Amino acid sequence: MVWVLGILWVPHQPHETGATLVKDGRIVASINEDRLTGVKHDSSLPINSVKEVLRIANIDPSQIDAVTIPFENPTWYYMRSLNIKNVLRIPHALIENRTLRAYLKGFGIDCPVYYVNHHLSHAASAYYTSGWNEATVITMDGTGDGIASTVYVGKDGDLREIAKTPEKDSPGFFYAKATAAIGFKANDGEGKTMGLACYGNPDILYAEVAKLIDVRDLKFVGNFGKTMYSHKIDFTDGKLFARYRYDTSFMSDNPFMKFVGKYKNEDIAAAAQKVLEDVAVKLVKNAVKITKMPKVCLAGGVALNVKINQRIKENDSVEDVFIHPNPGDAGVQAGSALYMCNKIMREQGSFKPWRMEHVYYGSEYSDEEIEIEIENFGLAFEKLASPAKTGAELVDSGKVVGWFQGRLEYGPRALGNRSVVADPRVAGMRDRINKYLKKRDWFMPFAPSMLAERHSEYSVKATDAPFMILAFDATEQANKDIPAVVHVDKTLRPQTVKREINQPYYDLIKEFENRTGVGAVLNTSFNKHGLPMIMKPKDAIDHLVWGCVEELIISKYRVFRKFK
Repeated sequence: MVWVLGILWVPHQPHETGATLVKDGRIVASINEDRLTGVKHDSSLPINSVKEVLRIANIDPSQIDAVTIPFENPTWYYMRSLNIKNVLRIPHALIENRTLRAYLKGFGIDCPVYYVNHHLSHAASAYYTSGWNEATVITMDGTGDGIASTVYVGKDGDLREIAKTPEKDSPGFFYAKATAAIGFKANDGEGKTMGLACYGNPDILYAEVAKLIDVRDLKFVGNFGKTMYSHKIDFTDGKLFARYRYDTSFMSDNPFMKFVGKYKNEDIAAAAQKVLEDVAVKLVKNAVKITKMPKVCLAGGVALNVKINQRIKENDSVEDVFIHPNPGDAGVQAGSALYMCNKIMREQGSFKPWRMEHVYYGSEYSDEEIEIEIENFGLAFEKLASPAKTGAELVDSGKVVGWFQGRLEYGPRALGNRSVVADPRVAGMRDRINKYLKKRDWFMPFAPSMLAERHSEYSVKATDAPFMILAFDATEQANKDIPAVVHVDKTLRPQTVKREINQPYYDLIKEFENRTGVGAVLNTSFNKHGLPMIMKPKDAIDHLVWGCVEELIISKYRVFRKFK
């Protein structure tokens, strides 16, 4: 039995910290610090996260065989963020090892600590959860350990790097520059850029934007190939990691600024989106041509872009694609732990591919704990004979329902355990939820959770899609039945739900289908704008009291927005 604890913590850097426990190559528990503190994208030392994954797994800290950090040298990052020169002369252990060792011993953890390359951690998060023995593994993001993108060959449990791109040629920063130029927050608002792009015409600026980034031919030599991207601007702005200190640094020397004011923001976004889609597809095609492995694993922040993922999956060179459900930096601690655990297992001759089928690795609460919390609020409630039937009735009647069941989801998507659900048949439902719960930009779409067996009726070229990480073209049936979750470009980003994976959520959707004939509901994460996804029963009840949802079902309980 092998236990590995992955910890994401980089001193003085705004990474969303957290912890993951891996046992014998499989994730057992994983949570990010912001779920526990209520501070969105919390970057503090993940004390609460480590405590929680140990509690969930119910293991003694002495059982942990190794601890991993998903950076080769976090101290180096810290020094660079302060613009300290001659970084490499500063001993690595000077700042970080001493703090980390004391931190771990405080939990009773005394085992080797391994620093795993950032992009290797990304690659591992996808490869070791894909269930495939052989795959082309590609990472694309802003930066990590000075690298922006990599190509790996995954085979027999081993990951071998064959190409990489320096951070100055970062595809993630290319898109972040576009995001900043049109007024969104870089390294956070890229999803808005993707949403707005669907309202623009990419052809207006495509030729100009395409000059900024391209993919070099991949001519691999042994274990290393040439860099994959090239462009005519330096995305470091000539400053050592100044971009991490001030979001406005993305505005300096920003090539997209010359388009602002002359063209519509949606046209700028559309061009940036299409260019990045094209270069990502070109990279994948080139890589697959070299590796001769048409199954592709994706991770890194760019893999959060569901339209890029769709283009890659539909490319003729690709047999199938697996995207890790938490592909951004919030998932690298899981990747580093998976890498080390599988390395140990491979050395023991016990490696076996494993397919991740769900993301329910967080905290869970008993009915007794839930009832005590409701009583503490003094609110009226009832115990339901069938939460699914009651939930379906409420959704059918037009209510916006908070749905709280089982274990908290790992990753950025609510997938039926900490979700807000509503009627997808009503096109105006999108604006209503945005106004009262999300307070998001008007152009941002919502996603459907649908019965897996109905997916082909609603999605073109339907394949299993349990994580809301892939876009599909919508069918005419989807445009008719579920207009609230079909984006303006006639695509949707579904979660396919199977009863054997999540029975309560499946039953809710099935009951809604029984009432309406529609096998899907509108799903969005259960959180007020500016807050992380809820974790505890108290968080859910707070949202009901605040008026963010109209109804609340927690486990078997319906909670009313009135006192006893």
